[in-house]
Amino acid sequence: MSIAIKGVIFDLDGLLLDTEILYMQIDQSIVNDYSKTPSTISATLRKKYVSTTPQHSMRVLIDEFDLPLSVEKAVEIRVERLEKVFPMCKEMPGARKLVEHLFKNKIPIAIATGSSRRSMELKLQKHQWITDCIRENIVCSDDVKTHKPDPGIFLFAASRLDIDPRHCLIFEDSINGIKAGINAGMHTIHIPSGEDQRDSSLNSTELLNSIEDFLPEKYSLLPYNNN
Repeated sequence: MSIAIKGVIFDLDGLLLDTEILYMQIDQSIVNDYSKTPSTISATLRKKYVSTTPQHSMRVLIDEFDLPLSVEKAVEIRVERLEKVFPMCKEMPGARKLVEHLFKNKIPIAIATGSSRRSMELKLQKHQWITDCIRENIVCSDDVKTHKPDPGIFLFAASRLDIDPRHCLIFEDSINGIKAGINAGMHTIHIPSGEDQRDSSLNSTELLNSIEDFLPEKYSLLPYNNN
């Protein structure tokens, strides 16, 4: 494989930071508190709303479990609970090593996350290494009008880096994120955050189990041992 990559764009949740478990726990807590019968959110159900808008996510849960909540109220409860746990999120294995490697080798990098800016800032409270390396090139849902799988957020991030989308490499954990990267005409590395986000039919450039498995030299980037 010989691909000349000039810029790298990362998703945040489930890719750089291990936040997916937090979303799962909070969503389950809402179901536990408001469902009339004991119920568990299945992987199949999660696949219907992961990496979509908060409104869509809560609509899916309300409809599935007949929760006595409006979408607006459910979103409000979810946000309140999530904001309490976001600062506790941990980095994903290999994430810091790769981001700092790219930064040291002067490869332009950005984040394109479906999170709001407030949520993103809470998640980064204990992860200064991300803001040190990526700085102002963090694009949030507040910055665009569309959501993945629409390519808008990735195209906006590429414009921030001033790099042709064809020379950008996307790291994503979600199916919708990979579709967005492909729709943007970018190279895509799919690292599923769970079995519900694994889809072998997606035409990603590469499918990995972990960021730790990524080899920069396959994409004309300097190898780790260059540092």
